[in-house]
Formats: sequence, C-alpha cells, structure tokens
Amino acid sequence: MAAPVVIEVGMVGWLLHTFHQSEEARLQLIESRTMVGHINALLSMHLQRTQLMFLSFAKILDKDEHKIRELNFRQTAEVKVIAELSSHSEKKRAEWEHLKSLIFEVQDGFEKLRHYHKTGDKMSAIMLLANFQKTIDDFYSEIEQIVRQESAADVELQRQLTENNDRLVKILCASLAVIVVTAVAAAIYVNTRFTSRLDILMQNTRRMSAGLAPEKPIEGEDELAEIDKVYHQMHNALEVLRKHERAMLENAAEAICSLDAGLSFTSVNRATEKIWGYDADELLARRVIDLIADKDKEKFAGEISAAIGSDSEFRTETKIKRKNGDAVETAWSISWSKEEGSLYCVVQDITQRKELEQMKQDFFAMVNHDLRTPLTSVQMVLDWVEIEIGDEMPENLLKAVKRAKGSSQEMLTLANSLLEMERLDSGTLSLDKAKTDVAELLRTSMAQVEALSIPKKIELKAELSEVIAEIDKSRILQVTTNILTNAVKFSPIDSTVTVLLEDLGDTCKVTIKDKGVGIAEEDIKYVFERFRQAGSADGRKQGFGLGLSICKSIVEAHGGQIGVESEEGKGSTFWFILKTETA
Repeated sequence: MAAPVVIEVGMVGWLLHTFHQSEEARLQLIESRTMVGHINALLSMHLQRTQLMFLSFAKILDKDEHKIRELNFRQTAEVKVIAELSSHSEKKRAEWEHLKSLIFEVQDGFEKLRHYHKTGDKMSAIMLLANFQKTIDDFYSEIEQIVRQESAADVELQRQLTENNDRLVKILCASLAVIVVTAVAAAIYVNTRFTSRLDILMQNTRRMSAGLAPEKPIEGEDELAEIDKVYHQMHNALEVLRKHERAMLENAAEAICSLDAGLSFTSVNRATEKIWGYDADELLARRVIDLIADKDKEKFAGEISAAIGSDSEFRTETKIKRKNGDAVETAWSISWSKEEGSLYCVVQDITQRKELEQMKQDFFAMVNHDLRTPLTSVQMVLDWVEIEIGDEMPENLLKAVKRAKGSSQEMLTLANSLLEMERLDSGTLSLDKAKTDVAELLRTSMAQVEALSIPKKIELKAELSEVIAEIDKSRILQVTTNILTNAVKFSPIDSTVTVLLEDLGDTCKVTIKDKGVGIAEEDIKYVFERFRQAGSADGRKQGFGLGLSICKSIVEAHGGQIGVESEEGKGSTFWFILKTETA
C-alpha cells in the first residue's frame, strides 16, 4: 500500500514543478510583451516629435512647445517603466542602457535643432542634421533589434507554455490513472485480505450470541484482530460468570426454575429435588399446576398467569405436593422475561417458618387464655383476701398473700406486655385517634404514678404548654406512664422528676427528666430493644425489658419519634415528638 502513495507524492511534486515552470514562462511572456509595447510607445513618441518639429519648421504649426513638453514627460515615464522591466536580466539591462543613451542623444539633438531654427542659424541646423542622422539610424536599429529579440522570446515562451500545459494534462491523467489503479488494488486487497477475516469475526459474533466458543483467533495486528481478541476475552469472562452462575444455582438452598408461557418447566436446579422430591427430568415439560395442592390450584393459576407480560416482580405463597405426597409450604418470587418469553421463579421452603408462626400463635393463645385469665382470677382472689380478711390473718400469712399478689401482678404484666408486642408485630394494633389536650393527658399520667413517688419523697414537677394533638389518648397515656414509672423507679430518694411539654408548631415535644442512676453510654443504643433494660443503683434488674420497646412502637405508629439522652450517674432524659393540630 506504500508504493502507490510514493508514486502519487512523486507525481504531485512533478505537477508542482511543471506548474511553476509554466507560471514563470507566463510571467516572462507578459513582461516581454509589455516591454515591446513600451518600446513601440517610445518609437511612436519619437515620430510624433519629429512630425511636430517639421510642421513647426514649415510654419504649418505655430506653437509646439506645449506638445513637445508633454511628449518629453511621457517619454521619461516610459523610460522608467522599461528600465524596471529590464532590471531582471543583465543582458536586457545592458541593451536598454545603450538604447536609453541613444534616446537622450536624439532628444538633445532635436532640442538643438529647434534652437537653431528659432535663431535662424540654418547652416548649423543643416550640419547638425548631417551629423545627427547616424544617431537616429542607430536608435532605429537598436529598437528594431530589441523588438526582434523580444518577439523571438515571445515565440519561445509561448512554445514553453504550450509544452507545459500538455505536460500538466499528461501528469493529471497519469495521476488519475494511478488513483484509479490504487483504488482498484485497494479494493482487491481489502476483498482478499479483510473479507475473510471479517467473515470469521461475524461468525465468532454469532457463536457468542448462541453461547458457543468463538473460533480460532484472527492473526495480525490490525483492528479486526484486536476486536476478535476482545471477543475471545469476553467469551472467557462470560464462561467464568456462567460457571459461577451455575454453581450458585446448583448450590442454592431455594428451588430456582423457569416456566414457559404455558406454565411448563423449562429448567430447574438441584434444590427442586431436595424440596419437592422430583428429579430434574421428571419436572421438565411438566406443568407447574400439577404440583400445586388441590385447594390452591385455581388461586395460584390466576396469580401466576397475571405475572406473564408484567414488568414488576410478583410474590405469592402456596402449598406444593411432594413426590411422596407430603405438603410443602412455599413462597414464590416470580418475574417475567420479555426477551426470552419465560417466567423465572425463586421458590423457598417456608414450612418451618409457617410451623413457627403457628407455634407463636398457639403460644400467645395460651398466654391469653391459659395464663392471663387464671392470673386475673388469682389476682382478684388475692385482692379480696387482703381487703376482706387481711386484718384477721396472722402477719406471716398476710406477708405471703402480699408476695403472691406481687408475683401474680408481675406475671400478669408480662402476659399483657407479650400480647401487646404480638399485636404490634402483627399490625393488628388499631389507633383510636381523637383531638386530645396533651397537657391534661400528662397531668393524668403524673397522678397515676404519684403513689410510687410519695414513699421515695420524689417531687413531680411539670412545665406544660397548651397543645392539642390528634392521638390515641390511651396509648400515649400508656407511653408517658411507662416512662414516668421508670423515672420514679430509678430515681434516688428526695430527688425530682420533671415533665416538659413544648409546642413546636406542627409538632410537640414531651420530655421527662430524672436524676437517677443514668444509662451507660454503650447501653443507650439498646434501650428501646426488646428484653433490654438498664440496671438499678444496686445492680438489680427490674421488669422484663418490654415496656420501652412497646413505647417506641406506639410513638412510631403515630408517625412520631422517640429518644433518650443520658449520662451514667447523672440521670436520664427521655423524649418523644408527636404531630399536633392547632386548637
């Protein structure tokens, strides 16, 4: 491919050289013709001056001074132009200097002749004419020689121009021929060199799209070889990814399968055999509906059919019949692939989760019916015994009744807290919201814990703004009472518990401060977690660690926030924020 380029560069250089020669010949031709024109103009002026002089001698023209001066001026201008034109050639400059001297000699002779004529010195005029004739002859001879040389040069330059033009045409034709030949050769080269390589590249592309390995790499260092090299690298990377994907699918704990639009299995992983008891060969081309429990078939068929063509992921739960006839609880995550026209399903065995949920429901049912109800009855009996016959009982027996009453109350509190948490977790807790005077609610809460504060001589102080909020009064009262009870419980004797209510515009903030033992910095983040609690001053745990967790759930159910700030040994500050409504 380099040879045609070298030839074309050489021809361009030749073309430029020839063009330069033609341009020089053209300029010389113009200069030669211009010089001939100016010399002819000088000759014409000389003849005019001769004519004017003889007309003046013959008394035909009276005044010739003005015209003579004009001719002399024009002659001087022409002399300057011819001097400039001849300055580019030593030979022309020498010839012109000789001609110029003759021009000025002729001009001086004419001036002397006119002077003799005016003074009437005819003899001097005749002698001058006799001596002046040779100068005039030399003048005409020199002009004729210069014109003849310039005419010959004109012919030669014209011939050079013609030759150069012919040469330019030939060079252009040759260049065009070289370009055409180069283009044809390049086309043949591309066809023989690249077409087969391009076919290999396209074949590799089709093989990769079909998941097959590309053919032998294309040799060379050109762009096609580089692209093919990238294709092979891509295939190797895809193979690694496919191996990882297959390993993940085969070792996944969940059953992973694909279904066609007719809901028949097109692929399954190994987990299906473990979960459902079927080999892969037994499931392929089998309809998924055949595996669904009879009571769930119609519902599942409608749900999975709705997923076909959908852009969003679909989730459902259903029972599947194992090969041995056992029922398996499963959770399905289904997505539709428009490109492949298939449903991709990830199926989890949730039998154990369902069993745990059932155990949980049974447990809370037991707590509600078999524990709380008897405890309530025991509590009522112990209350009656203490009130009705406590004065008649021995002191040690009365203490035993009170201890039993306290223990039953703790057990009843635990049962109620567990049931409360279950309702919060299951989302069955309903809020009966109404416009409520939050300050009045806090006063009620303080009154409820006053009996606990009196024995410890703890002062309950309140700084309350008037705020109206749409809340579930009983639930928020439960929150404030729980926090106040804890504040009194963990405060030292003769201390103060302060309750603040601030109106923040769209929200209000309730703050309860105590001067108790405080909470260690590392324990603050666990305060609102279940079964977590701070210790008392003597290190004993009080309660079951569910109260503050329930408080957090109730506040968040109202769309609010709850938090705590504390320093160990200096007390704690619990706060929560609720949305308000202008009264």
